[in-house]
Amino acid sequence: MKESVREWAAAVPAVASGAARGRSVPSAVRHAPWPVRGFFQVIGRVMPGTVGRWTARRMITPQRRRASGVESEVPDAGAARELVLDCGGLQLRGRQWGPVGRPPVLLAHGWEGRAEDLSRFVGPLLRHGFQVVAMDAPAHGRSAGTRTDVQHYARALACIADRLGPLHAIVAHSIGAAAASVYLGELDGRARALALIAPGGDLLDETRRVAAAIGLPPAALARLQAFLSGHFGRPLAACSTRRAVRAIAVPALVLHDEDDRVVPVADGRAVAQALPAARFVPTRGLGHRRILRDPAVIDAVVGFCVQALPASERDM
Repeated sequence: MKESVREWAAAVPAVASGAARGRSVPSAVRHAPWPVRGFFQVIGRVMPGTVGRWTARRMITPQRRRASGVESEVPDAGAARELVLDCGGLQLRGRQWGPVGRPPVLLAHGWEGRAEDLSRFVGPLLRHGFQVVAMDAPAHGRSAGTRTDVQHYARALACIADRLGPLHAIVAHSIGAAAASVYLGELDGRARALALIAPGGDLLDETRRVAAAIGLPPAALARLQAFLSGHFGRPLAACSTRRAVRAIAVPALVLHDEDDRVVPVADGRAVAQALPAARFVPTRGLGHRRILRDPAVIDAVVGFCVQALPASERDM
C-alpha cells in the first residue's frame, strides 16, 4: 500500500500545481485529474496521517530548477559579483551589482525559483543608481538546504540585510513576497519601500487549496494542517502574510495578475488592503511568472523604488 502511495504521489506536483515547468508550489489553483483526486480521496481515508504528513513535507520541499540563462538577456546589467553568505550554518549564494555604498535593493524570488528570475529588474535599477542584490533562497538555486518555508526564508532575508546594511527596498515575488512581509512585519526588518509581486495570503488558505487540488479528504487535511502547525510552532491562522503586513508602515506597491493560476489575485488584493500604506496595481494576461518580464511592471516597480528615495538622493 505504501509503495502505491509513493508511485502515485510522485505524479501529484506536476498535475496539481499549475506552476510553470510542472513543478510543485505551496499554493495550488488547478485541480489534478480525477483519477489522481480519486486515489487520494480513497487513500486519504485509509491512511490520513501518512498522506497528510507526506503532503505537508512536499509543501516545504522545493524542487530545484536549473538556471535558464536569463542573465544574458540583461546586457546592460554589468558584471555581477558573486555573493556567498553563511546564515546560521547555511550557505546562501547570490549575485551583487552596482557600487557598494549605493542604496541597496534586494530581489527575492518565488517558490522553486532562482535569483535570476528577477534579473530583468537589475539593469533599470542600476541606471537609477541603486546597488542590486539577488540571492537564491534556502534550498533553492545554488544555496544549500533541502527544505524551507516562509519563516526560514524570512530569516535568510534578515541575514542578507545584516550583511548589506540598511535596505532601500525589497522587490519580492510569490513566497519571496510572503517572506519579505514576515521579515519586515515580524522580525523587525527595515527598508524604505516594499514591492510585492503576486503575494500569497496565508497558510491556512494554502493547505485548503492544496487539499482541494489533489482530493484530500477532511481527515488527511486535518493531519496536514496539524503537521505544519507543529512545524511552525504556532497555529496556521497565525502564519499569514495579511497578518504580517499590518505592522509594515513603509510605502508599498502590490502587483498581481488577474490571470494568475498559481496564487489567486484575490490574495494580492487582500494583502494590499491589509498594508497600511499600499497601492494595488492589477495586470492581465501575464500569469504568475511572465509578470516578472513585463516592461510595464518593471517600470512601475523601478519608478516606485526611485520615488521612495529622499529628494536629495534622486539625482545622485
